[in-house]
Amino acid sequence: MQVLVLALHCVGCAQTQHPGKSKASQLTLVGEWTVVEQSATPVSIATLCQAIRPGSTITFGPATLAVYATAGKPCAVMDYKANGQFLSFSREDMVWLATYELTAERLTLRSPNLFTSATTTPAGPGSEIQVTLTRK
Repeated sequence: MQVLVLALHCVGCAQTQHPGKSKASQLTLVGEWTVVEQSATPVSIATLCQAIRPGSTITFGPATLAVYATAGKPCAVMDYKANGQFLSFSREDMVWLATYELTAERLTLRSPNLFTSATTTPAGPGSEIQVTLTRK
């Protein structure tokens, strides 16, 4: 049993020292993204940005994101953290949550509280708005 534990520990050490270049480890949120689809149009982001539509841009930095509803200055800048398939967004004392799916060229965000619809009433607790973006 000790040999098995030692062998597993050494395998873990080898992977830590020489991590494989798996596709998942190469994916990153950092970069410029363009909104291409929404489950409701227009949407607001965290009550800060009105009229987010296809063509709007979201720029992810290492720990912050900026939302551009139109060209020019961002309508919102927020901190974010990724944890598994969840993103948490924060600004001052407010926090919003979203689940996300990320591929090399596509980012899908789903949230019951980050996005609000300007034209439709949410279906109730747990209803989500989905926004899909592609990498610029």
